[in-house]
Amino acid sequence: MSFKTLKKNSKTTAAKLQEALQGEQSGSAQESDDRFWYPELDKAGNGYAVIRFLPAGEGEEIPWVRKWHHGFQRDANKKQGSWYINDCPTTVGKNCPVCEANSELWDTGTNANQNLARNRKRKINYFSNIVVLEDPKHPENEGKVFIFRYGQKIHDKISERIDPESEYESPVNVFDIWAGCNFKLKIRKVEGWTNYDASEFEATSELFDGDEAKQEEAYKAECSLKEFASPTLFKDYDELKEQLNRVLGTSLPKKTRTPVVEESEDEDDFETVEDVDVDEEEDDDVAEEENDDVIVDEEEAETGVEKSAMDYFQSLADDEDK
Repeated sequence: MSFKTLKKNSKTTAAKLQEALQGEQSGSAQESDDRFWYPELDKAGNGYAVIRFLPAGEGEEIPWVRKWHHGFQRDANKKQGSWYINDCPTTVGKNCPVCEANSELWDTGTNANQNLARNRKRKINYFSNIVVLEDPKHPENEGKVFIFRYGQKIHDKISERIDPESEYESPVNVFDIWAGCNFKLKIRKVEGWTNYDASEFEATSELFDGDEAKQEEAYKAECSLKEFASPTLFKDYDELKEQLNRVLGTSLPKKTRTPVVEESEDEDDFETVEDVDVDEEEDDDVAEEENDDVIVDEEEAETGVEKSAMDYFQSLADDEDK
């Protein structure tokens, strides 16, 4: 839609976002791509910035895209063995051999197998367009539009403002240019993990203090997000199964339905999502994201490759707290 149409429809967009959030509830290494932004952290692992989430760009209805992925080592307890790192095809309604294996492990009822399922469960990332308003470490980024990849914690903060649980709180479309909110991104290291709990939205305000020329420039600079959940991005079932078997040294039976071990806030709780319809067609058309699988053999540990995989997996783990 044009910028003028966006402004005209601004007040009706929040309802669509609430509907999208309710639909979600029912139901890789840091990108080197220079379209992406993430604040530089200090030596203690802390960081700060102020950003503004932008509305859906032209041709897109929702201002975020979500994507599931798996990243785990064969023997996570001993931190050794090969790695399996791949996007999860359940993102686009396809079967996933890891999700199938996780359900089998969980159904055994043993603590050891259920712990394995927890370690190998699918994890989620979201992608949105943002404007960087304050970046103390790199002020040259201020005023520019980037893609921001974030995890469930930050998405929950967005959801709480768009669709608050309390009837005494008014919903706010934080993605709105004229009545949205700036977001204070506060990053801390807590017990060795990246933590975003202190991050918060400010009061509602107009982006760029009402400078319509700058607002329109930001809107037109947005990147398409469809590519991050394009069906062409995901490997087919047989290739993923072969890689999984190579990592685990096992063989898994192929199924026509995928029960998924779903991530939850409580590490001890799991719920089974609806079976995937393998005939379902997806509408997203896009180019592949730079997020190839990484499989590291034990023999390669001395070369430093396994360290790279560990860095990759750590970034994915950190994202779960975003």
